[in-house]
Amino acid sequence: MLELLCLSDLHLGETYSFVDGSRWDWESNQRALEPLYRGVAMLAGLKSDDEPQVPVQQLVLLGDIFELGTATIERAAEAGKNFFEWLFQWLRPHRVIYVPGNHDHVFWMWWRVQPLEGGPPWWECDPADVEPDLSEAYAALAPKTSHPFYPEGVQGNAWRGPLLSHFFGKLLDPKVYRLGYPVYVGPDCGPPGYRDRPFRSLYTHGHMNDSLFVNPGLFSGVMHGLAPNTEDADLSTLERAEETTWRFTHHWWYPPTTDSSWKEWLYLFYVKLEKGHPCVHPWVFAGKFTRETAPELGRAETDALDFYNVIESTFEGETFLRPTLYVYGHTHNGGAMAVEPSLLLYNTGGWLSNVTDRPKHTHLFGIDTNGVAEMVRVTY
Repeated sequence: MLELLCLSDLHLGETYSFVDGSRWDWESNQRALEPLYRGVAMLAGLKSDDEPQVPVQQLVLLGDIFELGTATIERAAEAGKNFFEWLFQWLRPHRVIYVPGNHDHVFWMWWRVQPLEGGPPWWECDPADVEPDLSEAYAALAPKTSHPFYPEGVQGNAWRGPLLSHFFGKLLDPKVYRLGYPVYVGPDCGPPGYRDRPFRSLYTHGHMNDSLFVNPGLFSGVMHGLAPNTEDADLSTLERAEETTWRFTHHWWYPPTTDSSWKEWLYLFYVKLEKGHPCVHPWVFAGKFTRETAPELGRAETDALDFYNVIESTFEGETFLRPTLYVYGHTHNGGAMAVEPSLLLYNTGGWLSNVTDRPKHTHLFGIDTNGVAEMVRVTY
């Protein structure tokens, strides 16, 4: 049994996702699915003759689970239902915590904003038709974030159950799910060798650490200019961070009506040219960073990301009262390192079919029932 298992950056629905959702069957996807199972089995300490079911107290889905920026809603939903109905047959989570990222932020908007009276759910409409109404309703929300310790359940909101079923399938009761944005604070834990679970664990997708929002350079400045009503990120509180980034995220990663998006290509062009940008997308990776052997993160990435402000806004200034184990994704550059004794970083990488690494690999993060945190490298 695992206390917690964390996955991120599946990008289900996109052509570069590790699972081809358009041709779902075991034979065509087993090369990706079997390594995922092996990685979870390693974290759970299973042996070859053990039962394949893996009970998990908390499954944390750490953003960009669905590709809702370049794939259509239906393609992402189809891939999601296929994948999670397979996953939940052997992974038995007591609770599913979903923290959306930049490519699936609109899921959080659908979760928080009630559909128009008498109208269909947001996700069943043509995005071009409902985007103005949804944006206006979301802009009026206060707060736009959840409490970092208490993510939101269905809680009597009638549209949330169908939303979950549409993307995750129906194997789990909707009451199992919780959504939190932009941060979730999980169970106390510690890496091997530490006693008494001294670290608090913090989970966030990572795009709010990104220099694209926090410290924009020339090309990110151009992109900010192309996105209306955006400003540089204010990370003084989680609510201010969301208010100063959601319009930009929404403008660039809103579901299209086709499987291609000129915005994504412009974003990739920006990543290619912006020196020192931490988001090394596999399509444009050109050796900007020295990719170190896992589990060591590249120093360039840790220098470029704004971990401390996110921690301070999450715990309201109590940054150094307890050491923090910080888990994120977003950059597709998995690994782990200690920035200092009181701050340990774990990046869960991404499950992408066209990464430049050979062999392809990513990472799974877990906490066992004794509170020991561990990351395993998975080759697929």
